[in-house]
Amino acid sequence: MKKCLILLTIILLLVGCDKIDNNDPNPNEQNSDYEALKDVPYYEYLNSSNPTVEFIFSNDSKIKFELFKDIAPNTVKNFLLLASTNHYDGTLVYAKDEDFVHLKNDKSIPNSYIESTRTENGHENPVPFSRGTIYLFPYSGNTNFDQVNELMISFVNDHEANGNFSIFGGVVEGLDTLTVLEQLETDGVGLITESVEITSINIDAKGFDYSELIFKDPQSFRDDDNPRVIITFEDSGTTNDPKPNTMKLELFPEVAPATVDNFLTLVEEEFYDGLSIYKVMGNSIAQGGANNTPENSETIFGEFYNNNFDNDLDHVKGVISMRRNPNEIGSIKDQFLICNDDTPILNRKNAAFGYMISGYAVLDEIMASSTDENGILYSPIIIEKIELLP
Repeated sequence: MKKCLILLTIILLLVGCDKIDNNDPNPNEQNSDYEALKDVPYYEYLNSSNPTVEFIFSNDSKIKFELFKDIAPNTVKNFLLLASTNHYDGTLVYAKDEDFVHLKNDKSIPNSYIESTRTENGHENPVPFSRGTIYLFPYSGNTNFDQVNELMISFVNDHEANGNFSIFGGVVEGLDTLTVLEQLETDGVGLITESVEITSINIDAKGFDYSELIFKDPQSFRDDDNPRVIITFEDSGTTNDPKPNTMKLELFPEVAPATVDNFLTLVEEEFYDGLSIYKVMGNSIAQGGANNTPENSETIFGEFYNNNFDNDLDHVKGVISMRRNPNEIGSIKDQFLICNDDTPILNRKNAAFGYMISGYAVLDEIMASSTDENGILYSPIIIEKIELLP
């Protein structure tokens, strides 16, 4: 009996210890950096291991956000990737109303949408819609996507909006700057009339690997067993004899097997013969294949990171990739892109699947072609044929 009492006492002591452990204070409460933030509705999602970013505005004001990497990992990674390449520098404080301020960037990128991370889209996003939270502007054409060029910061607490937006961070310093933004003058439709923009964003990733994939140079994937194709262009509009008018591409089934298989099937069917390279984007990308709008194009599975596929081929000069339909997580079946420059913005979002091993003089001439304001070539470069090399 005495042994039983001793055992019971030990058990009770252990249970008591567990209770004490379970009542430990919130780790944030032990961190003085969070002392002033105890009353913000997103307080429980703050963590000293989260990445932080500091927006520097042209009016010398600053706001620091903590990013919720565990709540919206893809949104955080995508934002940090763009911010690390200075993509958001020059973003205008564009518009506002009583609920939010809208920051808009008009920089042209091939893919300006990302799959949303909001509860109504099947992603559990429990962060309350509240003053100081930052989220992406929803894409009006498809609720599954957000526009990466447009950022929103909430002025209000609105629990009825919970789960409806891809909230990925909250203000931890600079709530007074939020008040400054609230007081900016607007015109009759809410557009801000004062010129204020983001001049830079300082990143402290706290060890968070926002690249995740280590993108590799095309040389890493070259192999004698890889399929190779030759693209022959009509002389008119590309090069004058005796200059070459061909490009040779090596395709990488190891990187994107379904994409390579699709491309080779179209080549075998002579699908591309008579089509063209018809658009260039800045000095970075040439676009070719079928000249259809994304809405009228068939798609295939997109072999890229944002579609949970580990495609680690870096979009450097000479890489061939698939065009995306911004409204779908898929590649357009019959349209391709050729990089004329290192284009990291395509990493994660587009299915790279090969590399140009010759023909750079032809690419140079394509990129120098005359275009309209949208990059459409006045004289498309006609593809005479694409053939699989023996």
